Amino acid sequence: MNPLVRHATSQFARAHGLTQRECDIFSLLVEGVGSASGLAQALRISENTINNHFKNLYRRTGTNSRTELMSLFIRESLDQDGQSTGLSPETSYEDKPVPGVVPSPRDARATMGTHPERALAPAIPRDPFPFHGERAS
Repeated sequence: MNPLVRHATSQFARAHGLTQRECDIFSLLVEGVGSASGLAQALRISENTINNHFKNLYRRTGTNSRTELMSLFIRESLDQDGQSTGLSPETSYEDKPVPGVVPSPRDARATMGTHPERALAPAIPRDPFPFHGERAS
């Protein structure tokens, strides 16, 4: 898991008083394991137990569904004052290096120097109307 995401999930778990097992389930949910059967298989517990943990997660967070739970997590993780992410509004991700994460070679600042807007433009402009009235068969 990405270190920033791991940090945000642990802060979310602490803020809402999640148990260790609820935290495990929530972390897997954030990683993309969304089905009760997938979560049950990953944690080697029954689907009924997973559903009971979700009921507790919803109660502790004041949500009613996985969608609401994820929405709450995203809102709290991207909090404007930066407390959830550990970043202040004046601080960018580039200012806080993450151990073990290597910047992408496509990073605009690294590849284009003082012209980052050039790195964002596609090399070949794409035609928004490729068929120009022709019908695809």
